[in-house]
Amino acid sequence: MNNSARFLRNKYSTDSDSDEELTKFLVCRPNKRFKSNINKSSTNDAESKPKPTRTDCPLDKDGLGTSTWGFLHTVAAYYPENPTENQKKDITQLFSIISRVYPCDSCAQHFRGLLARSPPVVNNRDDLSSWLCWIHNKVNERLHKPLFDCSKVLERWRNGWEDGSCD
Repeated sequence: MNNSARFLRNKYSTDSDSDEELTKFLVCRPNKRFKSNINKSSTNDAESKPKPTRTDCPLDKDGLGTSTWGFLHTVAAYYPENPTENQKKDITQLFSIISRVYPCDSCAQHFRGLLARSPPVVNNRDDLSSWLCWIHNKVNERLHKPLFDCSKVLERWRNGWEDGSCD
């Protein structure tokens, strides 16, 4: 069990809770929100209408991943061109800390493995953004998701698309 799972256990669960029970937290579960939420038909029209989809629910595994990647890519895109030694240390620590406190245990373990094999490249903005894109694509490969063209990473996360669609 990783540190974040221990934290969740210590803070939110009883001593009798098992590791399996910790997966009851939404952040540890796959996304179910995008599946159809239409109720089975009934004789009452009010009961047969689909439930409204809430937008203020706790993040599930997919939502947490998307939000985390967005945050990390944005941090990398605004990382200095000529970082100080303290900035290099701070950004390296950020990735290390995230790999230890991330609420999804299997995701955190995989991320720690990636960091061990390929530590952050913190020389400048372009290097960090390219490294992070490469790491993200490693995760996408594992999840059988499309890969991102890393030559467009700053366009995506800092400057906006060339066609002006983000202006």
